Amino acid sequence: MKKLQFALLLTAAVLTVAVSGCVLTPHENHTTRNYDLAMLMADKKQDLFRVSVFENNTPSRNRMLYRQKNNQIVQDEYNRWVQTPERLLQRYFELAFPVSESADVDALGTLRCTITAFEFDWERSEAVLALNYFLRSGSGKQSSGSLIFREKAAEHTPGGFAGAMSRAANAAVEKIAQAARKLAQNN
Repeated sequence: MKKLQFALLLTAAVLTVAVSGCVLTPHENHTTRNYDLAMLMADKKQDLFRVSVFENNTPSRNRMLYRQKNNQIVQDEYNRWVQTPERLLQRYFELAFPVSESADVDALGTLRCTITAFEFDWERSEAVLALNYFLRSGSGKQSSGSLIFREKAAEHTPGGFAGAMSRAANAAVEKIAQAARKLAQNN
């Protein structure tokens, strides 16, 4: 009987210490922050192509990815994108290349992109955006290529990363616009 009482008392003491340790130990309170690319508005509408599909061949979903030493990829638990990279860039490109209301939709070309990098190089403090694009004109002519953009972050923070990625997305828009104009000239 004394052994049973001692065992119960010991069990109660251990549970009390365990529970009070969990309850009384200060917990770090983390706020999850969501980031977006800077929104841009196109100066004029175009009638060359429509943004068709963006695919994502990166491990990035909504969480920000940091490439560290020895090519280690770290996912940020508390800083995220408001959408997946493919949705972010598709929306960004649709805003950059709005189709003219007078455009013949059936005669428009298409733009398809596959994202191959959407991350922050921690050592160099750079946003890295890489994508493969395929542009087809309304007449069937094609242009394709691989693009890589590295933009320095103003500060080594998730907000600095988002700003640098916005500049990289803008540089991608400019390169695609050049490719579309060149393709249109060759029609």
